[in-house]
Amino acid sequence: MVKPLEVPSPDKKKYFEIIEDRGLSAALTQLHEDLWVIECEAFEGASGYRPEVFEIMNEYRELSLELWNSRYETEAIYRRQKEINTPSKS
Repeated sequence: MVKPLEVPSPDKKKYFEIIEDRGLSAALTQLHEDLWVIECEAFEGASGYRPEVFEIMNEYRELSLELWNSRYETEAIYRRQKEINTPSKS
């Protein structure tokens, strides 16, 4: 009998460290590669459909959105700082 894969909740620190080292694209790529393995386990693993793994999949999806949102929040902060620090032409 094949033992089902243990599926942990996402490790946010791991993905934010990837952002710092290699950027958002690399972090999202890694997250989605990890999610692919989890999706296979949720629907096609040795134990068949596993609803508890499906719930963990949703945690990964939420983290993906959080990573994207952090990018846009950071960009908005940088734009606002640039506006504040740019001398007006009046």
